[in-house]
Amino acid sequence: YGLERIFDGDWEQTDKYRNLRVRMPYVERAIESPESSDWFTEYFNSEFALATMMSYDAVKDQLNLLGISIKSVADGAFYESGSDEKTKDKLERRINALYRRRNLIAHQADRQSHNAEREGITREMVDEFVNDIEKIVNAIHTAVTEK
Repeated sequence: YGLERIFDGDWEQTDKYRNLRVRMPYVERAIESPESSDWFTEYFNSEFALATMMSYDAVKDQLNLLGISIKSVADGAFYESGSDEKTKDKLERRINALYRRRNLIAHQADRQSHNAEREGITREMVDEFVNDIEKIVNAIHTAVTEK
């Protein structure tokens, strides 16, 4: 959505956007059909569809690509009056915890690599992760809506 908004001129171009590398078959399609932007949609769907962008650094890079502040997302998701932990630090900690657990489940059958013991999981852990995901998604949605 964000890349299309930038491409259509509705959002300001970012440095990362200006430095996207587009393979020649997409460039050729764009030249052959200058009235259509279907090539661009196919480009980013093809290039980004298989990428796992779940680590904090990957999320931060994608938000940066779209010109969305990671701090505004962190504040929107995790601001708590009187908290000692910075919202960006909490966002990084929670996203990376989700990413680590996802990788453990997806790539190691939810088992530790050093002893093959199954990792424990509780209803409370799942609820906490779901709540965090909801907060993060809502904060990103708010940032996009405001943009």
